Amino acid sequence: MIEGQYFMAPISALWLFAAAAVHELPRAVHSENAVSVPLSHPALFAASATLGFAVNIATFLVIKATSSITLKARAPRRVPLDAALRH
Repeated sequence: MIEGQYFMAPISALWLFAAAAVHELPRAVHSENAVSVPLSHPALFAASATLGFAVNIATFLVIKATSSITLKARAPRRVPLDAALRH
């Protein structure tokens, strides 16, 4: 389980950093409070990071226990639930 994360984490970090550099970095450079927001809510940002890691592990475990088709079949059912929770 951890081996998959070991190989996927560097390339995932590279692509996420590249996307953030294009879409978020210019706005953050010109903002006066870009760093103060995470520093004022550290528990919220730590919880977000922990939940993101948990989703990655859960996805890997579902694929390992069943197959990738199970995950693809469940995805359309998840979208309405996500939309309902956001409103």
